[in-house]
Order: sequence, then C-alpha cells, then structure tokens
Amino acid sequence: MGALVAFAVVVVTSTLVATHIARDEELAEAVRSGEVLASTVLVTSIQALVDGDPQALTDLDDAAQVRRRVGAMVATRVLTRDARVIYADDHSLIGKPLSPNPPAIPAAPHATLITVDQAESEIGRAATGRMVKVDMPVQLPDGTTVRMLLYSTDERLRTSESALVVRLIILSTGAVSLLLLLNLPVSVWLLRRVSKAHLERIRLLSNEIAAADRERRNIARDLHDGVVQDLAGAGYALEALAGTLPEGPHSVARQMLDLSHDAVRRSTRALRTLIVDVAPPDLSSEGLPAAIADLAARWKRDHGIDVDVTVDLRTPVSPQAATVMYRAVRECLTNTAAHSGAHHATITITSDPDDVHLIAEDDGCGFPPDTAERRRNGHIGLNLLAGAVADLGGRLHIDGPQGGGAVVRCTIPVA
Repeated sequence: MGALVAFAVVVVTSTLVATHIARDEELAEAVRSGEVLASTVLVTSIQALVDGDPQALTDLDDAAQVRRRVGAMVATRVLTRDARVIYADDHSLIGKPLSPNPPAIPAAPHATLITVDQAESEIGRAATGRMVKVDMPVQLPDGTTVRMLLYSTDERLRTSESALVVRLIILSTGAVSLLLLLNLPVSVWLLRRVSKAHLERIRLLSNEIAAADRERRNIARDLHDGVVQDLAGAGYALEALAGTLPEGPHSVARQMLDLSHDAVRRSTRALRTLIVDVAPPDLSSEGLPAAIADLAARWKRDHGIDVDVTVDLRTPVSPQAATVMYRAVRECLTNTAAHSGAHHATITITSDPDDVHLIAEDDGCGFPPDTAERRRNGHIGLNLLAGAVADLGGRLHIDGPQGGGAVVRCTIPVA
C-alpha cells in the first residue's frame, strides 16, 4: 500500500513539474521565435508600410502565410503606441484603434498562455483551444517603436508537456523502483523480525492461557474432591441428625439443625457454581454455544433473568478467543444481575473470517456515568476482562446511558 501511495505521489508530482517546466520553456521559445521573425522578416516590411509603400502589405501577408503553413501561427497584429492597427491579417482592422484604453507598449517581450475566450475576443474569430500570445516591442529603422502581437496555437506546448511528462515519470518511477529495490532486503528483514516477534507473543500468550486453564482446573478438582465432598457429607449428617430429633415449634435443636443444613446446602450449591465458573466446560468452537447456553440457563435459574442466546460461528475461533468470549459473557451477566435490575438480556455472538464479535444487551438501568472512572480506579471484573481482550488484540466497548439499558461490544481476532 505504501509503495502504491509513493508511486502515485511521484506520478502526480512529475506531471505537475513537467507541465510547469514545459510551459516555461515553450513560452520562452515563443518569445525567441517572435524576436527572430520581427528582426529578420517583418521589421523592414512594417517600416515600408508605415512609409506608404503598397507592396509592403503584400509582403507582410506573404510572410504571415508562410508562418501559418510551417508553424502554428494564427494571427499577427502590429499597433502604434495609441493602439491603432498598422497591420493585421484581417485588413478591415488596419487603421482602426484596437482598444479605447490601450495599454503601454511593454518594455521587454513576454509570452502568456490565454484561454479560448480571451483568444476569440482578441483575434476576432473562433479559436480551437488555448493560445500562446507574444507581446513585444519592435523598433523600426526610423526609431519608431511599435507593438507586435503574435498568436499561435498551444500545439507545441502540449506536445512538449506530454514528452517531458513521460520522461520525468520514467525517471522518477525508475528512481523510486531502485530505492524500493535497495530497501527490499531491509524491509524483508524487518518483516521477518516483526513476524517472529508476533508469533513469539502468540506462543507466550497461548502458554499463559493454557497454564492458567490448567491451574483453574486443578483448583476446581481440589474444591470438588475436597471441600464440596466434605460439605456434602456434613449436609447428609446434619439431615440424618435432624431426623432423630422431635419436630415442633419448641424444638430449638431441630430448628438450629435445619438452619445449619440449609446453610451447608447453599454453600455446596455456591461452590459447585464456582467450580463451573473456574473451570468451564469445553470452550472450543464446537463447545462454546453449549457453554454459553448453560451459562444463560443458570442465570435464569439463580437470578430470574431471561437470557436469549444466539451463537453463529461461521468461522472457527481459537480456544483462547473462545475462553475470553466466555469470560466476557459471564462478566456481562454478572453485572446485569448485580447492578442493572434487568429482567431480560440478549447475548449475540457471531464470527467472520477475521474476528469474533459479542453484543450483550439488557433492559436494566444502564451503566452509571462514572463507569470509565470506575474501570480506571479498580473495577476488578471490567479491568480483568479489558486486559484479557487487549492481550488478544481485541477491543471492548461499553455503552448505554443510565436509565436506558446497557450495551457491551467485544471484538476479538478469531486466531
């Protein structure tokens, strides 16, 4: 992409420079040609015409006709200081003032490029395009200074511009190509180095996620085989002990045992939920939809929140991306249950060839205005989630004005 931009800049710059150079050169050449024409061909005939020689008009017409045949000359005008026409291709103009407010005769010859409208206005007939106008003083043998106006097409200018543009573009693109060729080894080396660093970063991140996953599963196994079993045993023992005591409103011991049994049962259920959170089920591309559906069902059972889940993974996602996406859904549902007061939530997960996308919405009270400040100042869940998403090169965006429901968008590369 950078090479294409550089090439485009070179082409445009070369075109502008070539156009400017060609224009200056052709205008200067027009002035030189006009001076040569005036000094070697026209000045004697103009003097003779001023002196009243009738043959001089024919000589000037012949000279102008030759110039039109061999070159691009279109019109010739010779004026006195008061802009009275001494000679013109159109003889009807001779003797007439060309302008009611004539400009002064220029001190030095100069050439300009005039538009079609200007050309038609000055030469008195239709023009086919832009014209080169040479305005120059001519001193006659008797010492009189007259003004000569020569009009020619811009054909030579356009030809010169085109040729110079082609040469400059070839030269410039050749230089850019040579520079790119010389830089190619360095670019390849840098690309390989960056690619190697990126692969190493992915490898380290994969190892880190795998190690964390193993540690979570070890913790979940220890909880399940240790504390949960002990609590379950204690619950059975309390239930059995309570069955040996008499029932009734005055049986304080029976009431205490019932309360203790309920507390143990709630703690066991909470630990089992924690085990699922710490070590979730299969989080591959195939297992993620079922894991999200189980999570939504548990939130409906425990918190009374209806959760609609849509998972459409047209492109398989990596285990790392699936894990972080599961954590994002769990964090969104946790915030929905704890803070929003919502009754309904929607979870939508889709993937394309590049990214996997999550949109989590609810009908609660939305995020407070200081959500961003809370994230900076220690909102642990959001901070951890944002860090995990950023580690995979993803983006996390939280939206939803207070009172209007919350919207969380998360995008993570699929690989």
